[in-house]
Amino acid sequence: MKKRKLIAANLNCIPILDYLTYVKMPVDILLISYKHPQNEMLFEKLKEYSENIYWFDAGHSRSSNFFEAAMSLDKFVGSLPWESYDSVVPSCISDGLLGQVLAKYASRFGCYFYPVDFAKVAFDKNKYLQKLYQDGLLVNKEMAPCDVREEDFPLVCKPALGSGGVGVYVAKNKEKLKAFLGDGSKKSAHYHFTPLWGDFRLESFIEGPVVSVCGYVQRGKCFVDLAYELLVTDLPYRAEYGCLWPLAPNLSQKKIQEVCQKVVTSLHLTDGPFMVDLVADNQGRFWVIDFSPRFSSTGIKMVKFVSQERRSYVDNGVQAYFAEVSVRAQSTENDRPIFFGGLYLPKGTVKGFNKEAFSRPDILEWSCNLEPGYLTMEPRIDSQVFRNGWVALTAEDRPSLMESYADFLGQLNVEFSETQYLGDIW
Repeated sequence: MKKRKLIAANLNCIPILDYLTYVKMPVDILLISYKHPQNEMLFEKLKEYSENIYWFDAGHSRSSNFFEAAMSLDKFVGSLPWESYDSVVPSCISDGLLGQVLAKYASRFGCYFYPVDFAKVAFDKNKYLQKLYQDGLLVNKEMAPCDVREEDFPLVCKPALGSGGVGVYVAKNKEKLKAFLGDGSKKSAHYHFTPLWGDFRLESFIEGPVVSVCGYVQRGKCFVDLAYELLVTDLPYRAEYGCLWPLAPNLSQKKIQEVCQKVVTSLHLTDGPFMVDLVADNQGRFWVIDFSPRFSSTGIKMVKFVSQERRSYVDNGVQAYFAEVSVRAQSTENDRPIFFGGLYLPKGTVKGFNKEAFSRPDILEWSCNLEPGYLTMEPRIDSQVFRNGWVALTAEDRPSLMESYADFLGQLNVEFSETQYLGDIW
């Protein structure tokens, strides 16, 4: 029997459907997500791509400590039919604890995946940032809560095994930090993120635009498919509500390429896809804030919109990962600005909305889940913002683009049967 490939994904990450469209191979799918009715729709959609879908309910870990959650995930992944796989493809969210567990079983059963020693560093924020720092890249050094001074604020709390901005919190003072870290009880915000993402690292907050880079590595050489700006809310919890392309002129793409090459060289990534998030400070320097040897879920969408083709950097990344053919980055010659963003809405139960808003000529593509009775989520993390739906817009220039997005949200005119507006809930 011909062996299959295993793809690990997060069901909240809607672009996984685009990813599966490009991967022309028999696959099994491993989902790590919360089980609730709104996710069932996406689950049914995924059945078009695979007969074998294994769903680990992340909600079970909410009442666990990190060790129990890790053991539960390890047991679930270990129960998969590993004898039928020849490889694990590093897809949209194969990182953090999951990346390390996958490496363990792939090695045990002789499946093609990243080596265990590489996974222990590349999928752990504390370890890979320490390695990058040792090799001379700009990263934020970790600090202990007991060493924090008032002048150190604002500070950022990040899960060591996290991804996609989940659980990243900006504390503006000692009171906010103490409330977040808490005592591990259900009253502390920290409790809601600890089980699957492990310890938090505490570091200073760098002011500046956030740049996300998606590309691939082949035989040690780094190729950048696309670099775009992430738009992040000023809520206490980071929420990536949109992306802008092309980058502002002051953000040097040559420097970005050089930094990415240093990152993959430092971490010994020789083949396959990668994503890197950088922050540009007021001196024009790029600080590394995130890295993962996987496909960028948002990048999959952005490359498609920018290139005006049905091609994605998934093509390059998969081929480079399996070292099958020689590939090179595709240029993006269309300089008309593009915005891709989630439907950023307050929490509430949808009563109705204006569907005609999606018929505007400046909309390239859209997806919407706002049916009557749909419960919108508090937009604290990007997966919740995008779960409501998303839209891709184009315009003549960047300021017009953001005005168009705000105007579009107004045109939607979402009515709620009950609404809870956001504030600083902690």
